[in-house]
Amino acid sequence: MFHSGFVYCLLTAHNSLFTFLATKFHSWGSYKDGKLGIQTDRDHVEPIEMEFFRGKNVVRIAAGCDHSAVVTAEGDVYTWGFGQHGALGLDDLLDSPMPRKVTRFQGAAPIVDVQCGMDLTLVETL
Repeated sequence: MFHSGFVYCLLTAHNSLFTFLATKFHSWGSYKDGKLGIQTDRDHVEPIEMEFFRGKNVVRIAAGCDHSAVVTAEGDVYTWGFGQHGALGLDDLLDSPMPRKVTRFQGAAPIVDVQCGMDLTLVETL
C-alpha cells in the first residue's frame, strides 16, 4: 500500500504528526496533555520519533486538537493525548502521554478508518 518516502502529514492547532515509510512516526509541538505520544516533560520544536510504533504496521492515523489515534493492519486502535472527555476510548478519563490500545474493538468487525475531532474519535468498521 505504501512504498517509500513521505506518506502522511497531519497538522492541528497544537501538534503535528508525520510518518515515513509507514512504520516510523514523528511528532513535535506541545507536550501538554500527552499530545506527542512520547514520554517527555517539554515541548519539542523538531521532530522526534515515536518509538512505540516502530515495526508496527499502521494503516491509518488521525490527529485531533489534543489527541491522536492510529489503526494497525491487525485492526488494533491506539490513542493518546488529552483524555478528559473520553475521546481516547479507554476505561478512564486520564491523559495518556503514550499510545494505549483501545480494547473495545477486539473481535469486532474490521476497522477501516479513524478520525479525531476536537473532543471525540470516530472509528469506521465494515
